[in-house]
Amino acid sequence: MVSRPGLGDDMIIDVDNENSVPIQTTSGSDTPVISKPAANQPRQKVGSVASDLTEADRRLGNKKLPLAERLRPLTLDAFVGQRGLVGPGGVLRTLIESDKICSCIFWGNPGLGKTTLARIISRQTNAAFKEMSAVTQNISDVKKAIEEAGNLSRLANKRTIVFLDEIHRFNKAQQDVFLPYLERGQIILIAIAVKAAKVKQRDLGQPDIGFEGEIATYIAKVSDGDARVAIGVVDIAMDSLASDSKLDMECIRRALQRTHIVYSAEEHYDLISALHKSVRGSDANAALYWLGRMLQGGDDPLYIARRLVRMASEDIGLADNHALPLAMSTLQACQAIGMPECDTVLAHCVVYLARAPKSVESYMAFKNVKACVDSEHPWPVPMHIRNAPTRMMKQMGYGDGYKYNPDHDGAVDQKYLPEAISNYNFFDEKYRTK
Repeated sequence: MVSRPGLGDDMIIDVDNENSVPIQTTSGSDTPVISKPAANQPRQKVGSVASDLTEADRRLGNKKLPLAERLRPLTLDAFVGQRGLVGPGGVLRTLIESDKICSCIFWGNPGLGKTTLARIISRQTNAAFKEMSAVTQNISDVKKAIEEAGNLSRLANKRTIVFLDEIHRFNKAQQDVFLPYLERGQIILIAIAVKAAKVKQRDLGQPDIGFEGEIATYIAKVSDGDARVAIGVVDIAMDSLASDSKLDMECIRRALQRTHIVYSAEEHYDLISALHKSVRGSDANAALYWLGRMLQGGDDPLYIARRLVRMASEDIGLADNHALPLAMSTLQACQAIGMPECDTVLAHCVVYLARAPKSVESYMAFKNVKACVDSEHPWPVPMHIRNAPTRMMKQMGYGDGYKYNPDHDGAVDQKYLPEAISNYNFFDEKYRTK
C-alpha cells in the first residue's frame, strides 16, 4: 500500500477488508474540498438500470473482450462484496449517489474490484473523469491532466476526478505533485494501490462452468486470491477445449503455461533469498535472472534496492569500499525515477556486487559484539576515556590519563575496552579467549 499524509487525506479504503470504514474524512481545513454542483446544473442520473443491463449484455456477448472484462460489474448493485461500504446505506454508496465523492485511495490485492469500483463512480458522476495509469504515463501527463482540470473548473464550473491506477509505482517525489492541487480542491483523486499479497478465501458466486472441487482448489492456489487471474485461467482453458470435452486438471495446467501468474508472498522471500545468495556466490548471471523475476512479478524496486544496500555492507564490506556508495546511489536513483526506468540501475548494481570481492569481516565482528552485549554485564566506560565537560567531572577523575593520539607518533599504548573484557578480540570467532 502507498499512503502518506496529504495524498489520501479525504478517505482511505481497504478494498481487501470486508469491514473497511473510512480512516479519514477531513480535508485539513474548514472548507470542504469537494464543491457542490452549480445551482443551474441539476445533477442527472447517469445510466438507468435498463440501459446498464443492455450494456452489460452487449459486453458479455463481445467475444473480443477477455472474460474478466465482460463480467466486470457496471453498477453498485452488481458489485460483489464490501456491502458495508457500497450496499444500501453504505457511506461510499451515499457519496457516489449524491455525487459528492471525495479523494480516496482504494488499496488491496489485485482482482478485488478496485478499478471496477472507480469505473462505476465514473458512470455515476457529473464530474469530468480522467483515467490514468502510473505504469504507462509519467508525471508530465499527470500535470497536463491537472492543468486541464483547472481550466474546466474555471470555464465550465465543472469538477474533475483523476483516477490513477497503480499509484504505488510513482515514487515519493512524483506522488507529492498531487498535494497542492488536492489541498486547493482543484481535482478529486481516486488512487489505486496494491498491498502485500495475502491468502484470502473469496466467494465468486456459482459460475455456469462445472468442474471438480480439486480443480477449483488448484486454480485458487495458483491464482493467489486474484479473481481476475483465476477467471483468465478458466477462460483460456475453456477456449482450448473441444466442444465435447470436459474441463480437467491437465487442461488447467496447459492454460497456466499461457498465463502470467504473479508469485505468492512466500515465493517473494524465496526469490530475494535466491538473489542474495547469487550475489554472495559471485554469480552475476543468476543474480540478474532473479532480479528480473522479482521485477516482472511486481516487487517494489525500493525493497530490492534496500536489500542491495544490505548486501553491499554485509557481503562485500571492506573488500570493496565502493560497493556501499554505489548501492546507496542505486536506492536514491530508484526513489527519483521509479519504474520502469530504474530497472537498469538495479541491474547495474546487482552485477557490480556479484563481481566484487567479498568480505564479511566487519559483519562477523559486529555479530560477535551483539552477542557480547546481549550476554554480558554492561561494563562502565573506563575513566580515562569518559567525557569531562564540567570542572566537577574533571575533579572526579573523568578523562585522567587519556593520551591524545595526534600528540604522539603512531598508535599509543592505551586500552579502550572495559577492564573486564579488555582482551576480547571481536574479529576473532573465539573473541572471549584471553
